Amino acid sequence: MNITFDDYSKAVKLQYEQVKNDLHSEHLINPSPAQLRNLCMVLYKHGLSKSDDASFRKFFNAREDDNLEKVIEQFGPNKFKAIQNFLIGDDAKTNKLENLNLIAVLIDFNPRPLSLFLKQYKEIEKPIIDVPQAGTPQVDIDPPKVPNGDIPPKGTEVKTDEPDTPSKVNLVPAKKKGIVLPGKIIKIIPPTRRKRLILVSSLLIMLLSGFATKAVYFSKECMQWQGYQYVCVDCDKEIDKKENKVVAFEENSFKLKKLNVNSETDFFDKDTPIVWYSKQNNIMEYFNAPGLHPVTGKTLKEITKTIIMHHIDTIKKADHIIKLAER
Repeated sequence: MNITFDDYSKAVKLQYEQVKNDLHSEHLINPSPAQLRNLCMVLYKHGLSKSDDASFRKFFNAREDDNLEKVIEQFGPNKFKAIQNFLIGDDAKTNKLENLNLIAVLIDFNPRPLSLFLKQYKEIEKPIIDVPQAGTPQVDIDPPKVPNGDIPPKGTEVKTDEPDTPSKVNLVPAKKKGIVLPGKIIKIIPPTRRKRLILVSSLLIMLLSGFATKAVYFSKECMQWQGYQYVCVDCDKEIDKKENKVVAFEENSFKLKKLNVNSETDFFDKDTPIVWYSKQNNIMEYFNAPGLHPVTGKTLKEITKTIIMHHIDTIKKADHIIKLAER
């Protein structure tokens, strides 16, 4: 049985169903095209591996020298419709490889992309030698020769003067041919059988990983935004309407902190922004890292000199006027 594109597609869909409530749940539980694009931006800013970057560029039709962040920002959300249908549809399928490889990145499916998936589960043409449990019948081999060159009958004891070889080797006839080493019984597993074992094992691993994910979610590996930062909480913590929701622990998001900024704050490191902001109902909030706003779920934006001039410098001038008035 050959591993195919359809097997990859089914495995990706299975993992989505397992992780959608825990991993990037704000984007994946009921994903819209805009949410999927935002998730792509978040993952890009957190950093992509070389293969994931290639999958992104293939989907977004971006060249090596293109600014991928700008390409994602300008990419029409409606082009994520096929991915949305695949994730939430009961019998949805996608025949586009670039779609499936992108989904694999979004849900952290491994092994990915398809080429690596096929390579890992590729049928091994050469027979694989496996050591069975005790009690497995030994297999027949050509019996060893005694020093004078004669071949002893099967089942006899053979003594040898070689120091590294055990003094007794018991040879028991069997129907299948194989290899017998002193102290070990070795059998040959046919390639087709081994392939079935690999496929069954991989499915079991994915199912068990799903249960493990659920177990983590309902343990203490969760976090909640409280004031200016995330804190670790019990996953089954009861919350009231005034509290923020409890989400699965994610290392990069956990590092996010809200900043109190002023005109003395360092906003750039050699012209590279090191502060991100969000504007909601004309209220500005500032953070130390990219990602999603911990309450609204909207993508944080990089600070700009225009924002500093209009919001930070204005506060400085207002403070100066107040001080003069108090004199």
